[in-house]
Amino acid sequence: MNKLERLERAKKLATITTIILAISFMINFVSPTIGGAGMTFAVIGGFVAYLIGGFGTALKMAFKIGTIGWVVVPFPYDLTTGGMTFMLAIGVFLFLPIIPINKAYKEYVSGM
Repeated sequence: MNKLERLERAKKLATITTIILAISFMINFVSPTIGGAGMTFAVIGGFVAYLIGGFGTALKMAFKIGTIGWVVVPFPYDLTTGGMTFMLAIGVFLFLPIIPINKAYKEYVSGM
């Protein structure tokens, strides 16, 4: 299986997990047990999608976001702010894997 096929599979899986996450988030207001279970499956699906392809792109994007948080704030607080924005970006990408995987797919296709 070449890289393009892996990225296409990762993109499909990331789309499915993002949809499951959105549905589980809405169900969570009615039944927290079922919604939490759906979110767990969505996060595990996101991990699998990252393992298939797109993990490096997610780290690059999170590092850029962390760098922005590091540059904006003055010295004593910049280290904490940079780390927190990096962790926030990782958290967002954990629940929305479609963003970095779609970017990795577009970068690979445009470079062909």
